[in-house]
Amino acid sequence: MTYANDALGLPAELFSPEIFATADTQAYLAHNLRNTDDQRCWVAESDGKLVGAVTIRRKGVRECELTGFYVAPELQGHGIGKMLWTEALTFARDSDVTLDVYAHNAKAIELYKRWGFVEDTARSILPPLAGVAGGSAGAVPVHALSPRIMKKPPIRAVSS
Repeated sequence: MTYANDALGLPAELFSPEIFATADTQAYLAHNLRNTDDQRCWVAESDGKLVGAVTIRRKGVRECELTGFYVAPELQGHGIGKMLWTEALTFARDSDVTLDVYAHNAKAIELYKRWGFVEDTARSILPPLAGVAGGSAGAVPVHALSPRIMKKPPIRAVSS
């Protein structure tokens, strides 16, 4: 999966090694790998290489946010993501879990839906707009550039 999409204004240069090597990007990524009282990160390795990671942080008493989730494309579909997700869900306990996902990332959106997430329309970042010129690809909805906020309601015990 590539996140680059010229029609959406996401050129490949945004995902180049040079961008990820900047001090700001490295500091952000390092912050997401820290474990604190309110944040946990789990990683998956294969042959000494990082092949997956998930980071979740507590935002309040009843809400956690999934701030990072990655599995190497060549290893997707082998249970690594499910293993990482199970760890994050255990940390979240009985909290709602939210995450942002780019609207054009259909594969991730479908995965999250299978795992019980729904679009949290109450917290939309941008309202859907008619569209903008998208070069040869035609009109591109502006909301496709912004994240969709997904929410997984907690599984809570029902008292009798």
